[in-house]
Amino acid sequence: MLEILAIIFLGIFLLVAKRNIVWALGLLILLLPTYLWRLDFFGLPSTFLELMIIGVFIFWLLERKRWKKLNWQFLVTNHKLANPWRWFLLAWLVISLVGLLVNPTWAALGLWRAYFLQPLLFILVFLYSVKTKQDRQVIL
Repeated sequence: MLEILAIIFLGIFLLVAKRNIVWALGLLILLLPTYLWRLDFFGLPSTFLELMIIGVFIFWLLERKRWKKLNWQFLVTNHKLANPWRWFLLAWLVISLVGLLVNPTWAALGLWRAYFLQPLLFILVFLYSVKTKQDRQVIL
């Protein structure tokens, strides 16, 4: 029963994400306490917050075929992300992967997903989507 309710709420949230990604980010920040809502989704233990972050990231990638336009090179000068953000995100990813390689267990993989991968996905969507003063007001 709880999974059905989660699917309904996730569907409503994804409709908001499809309509306006900034509104979805604001709603996601507002719903941060949903990390307490734990469920098994397709056999994987997850939280509702993780499902929302993955949903927003997927809709953000699919929006205007963004996966083709992303620049994954860190050393170019005309990158949309500022230099400090690029190096911070690269360091975040590399350090977390080194930590995962030191302890390659299922529990460590779950913690890596929750504490490193999901925030990385969120900050990427946030940095690329929130641009104007009106967008910042929606987030606040």
